[in-house]
Formats: sequence, structure tokens, C-alpha cells
Amino acid sequence: MSLREVIERIRSSDGTGDTPQTEEEVKVQIVLPVLEALGWDHQAPQQVRLEYRVRPDTGTGGGRVDIALMTQNDIPVALVEIKGPGIQLDTHTGQLFDYVKERSVEIAVLTNGKTWWLYHPLINGLTIQQRRFADVDLLSDPIEEVVATLRRFLARSAVLDGDASDGAMERLKAIHWEQTWSEILGEPNSELIDLITRQSPIDRRLVPSVDQIEHFLLGQSVSHASENIDGDPDTLGSDDPIESAKDPEAGGDQRKRTRGKRPIGFELWKQYTPVRSMRGVLIGVSNAVHDRYSDTFERACQLRGSKRSYFSNDKGEFDSRIPIGNTGYWVEGTWSTDGALGLCHRLLKHFGHTPDELKVFYADEDIIAN
Repeated sequence: MSLREVIERIRSSDGTGDTPQTEEEVKVQIVLPVLEALGWDHQAPQQVRLEYRVRPDTGTGGGRVDIALMTQNDIPVALVEIKGPGIQLDTHTGQLFDYVKERSVEIAVLTNGKTWWLYHPLINGLTIQQRRFADVDLLSDPIEEVVATLRRFLARSAVLDGDASDGAMERLKAIHWEQTWSEILGEPNSELIDLITRQSPIDRRLVPSVDQIEHFLLGQSVSHASENIDGDPDTLGSDDPIESAKDPEAGGDQRKRTRGKRPIGFELWKQYTPVRSMRGVLIGVSNAVHDRYSDTFERACQLRGSKRSYFSNDKGEFDSRIPIGNTGYWVEGTWSTDGALGLCHRLLKHFGHTPDELKVFYADEDIIAN
């Protein structure tokens, strides 16, 4: 049976009496058939090991990953950890990477049958979240995309030849640099502004101001540089997320506390993520919310100004947009520092959380600003 046929069968049984109800059923009815269609014979221990021990038995019963995909030299090259249907995957990434630490595998997978998260573990200097290079919704994504992604990164030939690892690295590189460039354009740093200033005409009267340079890099009119750019008045209605930055529930007037300060990281739900700007905070918070509410993240598109949503899965909806990792969603990119923080607060409140769950760390400060 081809991979497409396997996926079509899984989709046709969704919502029926054949829908998996347990982790074991997810493994037997979904994961193993998908791997079989990708060239992995789960009945051949030289290819697939079930309940593979990744570290010595300490008597606690742990240390076994659900599936290990093996090289011809009997070495694990990919690990697959399975969770029950409907289980939120973001609470189990730590378990997967505990296993990964024991084995230098090139591909790691976390799945509940419906959602598949693919990681490249052998990347230094990135958080677990940042090492994820592909998300697959087996039931909802276009079937052509599902087939193409799984074949590229999990087909036996691709994994054994190293093509899967190389492809994962290239995708991570593209994600990383697209986000980095978006952050630079979204919140220009002093080095970039100085470089532009040095290229200006000899007549110093024609040298643009810092505000004008920032407006230019943001794709906004330089002639309006004297205005406060908390957001485009044409796109912000009475529900301007900046208002949440002044909301007492959000920790006080954030404009005074954040203006002129450079974020270096943030903590949300006990997970610390390094960043270089408030735009990085916005991307990271959006990604974290998507991880926790991947099945319902489309609700974020309900956050909107007077003309359009602040979030969208249609990248053509924004003139200036920032990709939210590889989730398939984008966020409006024309935010000031205060606007980006305010939108983070609104996003958290929209999904039932409080703004004070987000803590932002700033350069050269020992305190944490909510």
C-alpha cells in the first residue's frame, strides 16, 4: 500500500469506531503503517526496534523510546516517540530530547497520530522548539504536502543516505534566517542604523534621523517618521493591542518600562527562549501558543484591528509579515516595541492565560519585566 493510500485510509476512519483511543492503537493503526509505506519493515528488527532502550535500566521503568529506526550497522538513526490521541505534544518534548541525548540521532519525531513534529537534534545553540523543522497534520494538511514531507524526511532511503538530515538542516537554515531578517527589519538595531547613516550624503542636513531610517526599514513612509509608530491607524481599531500594554492586568504601563530597552530573552510556561528584539518575543510567544493549542490556533485570527486580523494563515494578507516558525501562520509585522508586547499580552489572554505568565528579560538588567 502506498503512503498516500495509507493516509487516505487513516483519514477515512477518523471519527469512526476504528479511531485510535490509546497510545498503543496510535502506534499500531497509524505510525507503523506510515513507516511501512516509507520503506521501514517493522517486523525486521534490523530496521525497526520497538520499545528501544536508549539508556541502561535504572529500575524506574524509563529509558525506552517507542520506536527506533536503525542503520544497517544496527545503530539508531531516528527516534519516534508516540503519545495518545489528543495529547498536547508540547508537554512531552523534554522526554523526547532526554532520549535524544543518549543517542546521536539525526531525526527525532514526536507524534500523537494526528500531529507529527519533526526535529533535527544535532544542532547546537538552539532551543528544542527552534530545532523543529516540520509540522505535519496527518488529517487536515493537503495530502500532497503530507506525502511530500514524510517522504523527504522519513523515507528509509532518505534517512540512511543522509538526505533527510541535509534537508532538515536546509529547512532550519531557511526558517532561522527568515526570522532573523524579519526581526532586523521589524526592529532595526543600532549597527544597521549606523551603517545606513554612514552611506548618507556628505551634506549632514540630508542625513536621515533614526526614526526615518526605522520607518524606511519597516516599509513605512519616511515622511511620517515624526509620528508615534505604535501601529498603523488604518489597521488598528479600538482593540489596539497597545492598550493591553497599559492595562493594569498586564502589569502596568509597559511603554515606560520597555521603551529603549533591548530584550535578550523571555520565559513563558517555565520555558526560556533567547531573542534579540521584541519582535523575537512576539514570534516566540506566538510559536509557544501554537505548540500548546495547535488544533485551535486558528482562533488567533480573531484578534484584529479595524480592517484585518493580526494573525493569518494567508501570507498574502499582510504587506509586512513575520512567519511564526514553520507553523503556516504569519503575524502582522509593523509593530513597535510596545505594540509587539501588547499583542503578546492579547494573544495570551485570548487563549485563557494572563499577561503576567510572560516574563521578558532585558539587556543589562537584573530585573524581569512582565
